[in-house]
Amino acid sequence: MFVLVLFAKSFGQWQVCRMGSIRLQSLSDYATHGYIVRIDCQCGRTVRLEPLDLMRIIAAKQWPRYSMDAIARRFRCKQCGSRPRRIGPGV
Repeated sequence: MFVLVLFAKSFGQWQVCRMGSIRLQSLSDYATHGYIVRIDCQCGRTVRLEPLDLMRIIAAKQWPRYSMDAIARRFRCKQCGSRPRRIGPGV
């Protein structure tokens, strides 16, 4: 069995994601494969969102793209105001 190791860049830090052969690069990938989006902050706060709910939020704010990099650059924590430490699949 092969395990694909993905290195996802998360605000200057590389995260290792072992996802088999599934590549999660956009919200539509998350929705297609049934994953929830997990957003972790540096202050310890964690938010889990359904990809379709997140797409609705992005559409309401009229952000141009659904790529995970574009989403990560725009989010801020409600508690501390910092950007997310990690955005990836949630359990």
